[in-house]
Amino acid sequence: MDGSSSGSMKSFIWVYTLRAMKFKCSIYHPKRFFYRAANSIFAKAGRLAFEEVIVQLLKQKCLPVLLYALEVCNLYKKSINLLDFALNRLFMSISNS
Repeated sequence: MDGSSSGSMKSFIWVYTLRAMKFKCSIYHPKRFFYRAANSIFAKAGRLAFEEVIVQLLKQKCLPVLLYALEVCNLYKKSINLLDFALNRLFMSISNS
């Protein structure tokens, strides 16, 4: 592969590696895209839709964004807790409406 194709593949894969002694993946970008997708759903549906509808939309549209390609990463306890916090925070915001 030449340099131009590897740059385009990186943007499609969404797996960002960190410089470390062991192979580590960054969850910053998936979490950022997850919140962006969730906020777009909240902006469109607002507080007018039923909670069940919003939960279903989040499961179908946002959860795959968060979990995409994580099976290739060795997730450490801290990373798992950060992902768990993102999901818990989202569901807390739904239930507080």
